[in-house]
Parts: sequence; C-alpha cells; structure tokens
Amino acid sequence: MTNERDLNEPLEIVAVTAPVEAQMIEEVLRNNNISCSLQGNVQSNPWPATSDLDDVRILVRQSDLAVAKELVSAYFEAPRTDEE
Repeated sequence: MTNERDLNEPLEIVAVTAPVEAQMIEEVLRNNNISCSLQGNVQSNPWPATSDLDDVRILVRQSDLAVAKELVSAYFEAPRTDEE
C-alpha cells in the first residue's frame, strides 16, 4: 500500500553527463509545475562527465514520476525511425 509519504520521496528520473543538459531538463520540468532537484556537480562545465560519479541526477517526487519521464522523453530523446 502506498501512502502519502512514499509519493513525496524523491526518485531519480535520469542522470546526465552535462550540467547544462541537467539545467535544461530542470527548466522544462519546473515550467510544467513539477518540482525537481539536481544532485551532483551542476556548475557550468564545458567538459562531459568522466565517470558515473560526475553525473548530474534529476530527482522528482514519485507522484510526478510518470509525467516527468514523459516530458524528458518528449523533449530530450531523439525520435525513433522505422529503420531502428
């Protein structure tokens, strides 16, 4: 049984290597009324992460997870072609 506390627990939606990409995802989520937080090195850095420890993780509440995943997919994933 899921209670209200479980729905407010932050869950990782995605981890990205570029802080700029994380900030773009954060903006899209916030513009769609989804609270989120970034975890990791969010400083502007022109170099991609060199290990999983350098990734920036985007966290959302469990209650927003499905909508947040849909938004990230729509805005940041390349569309699939018939050839794939």
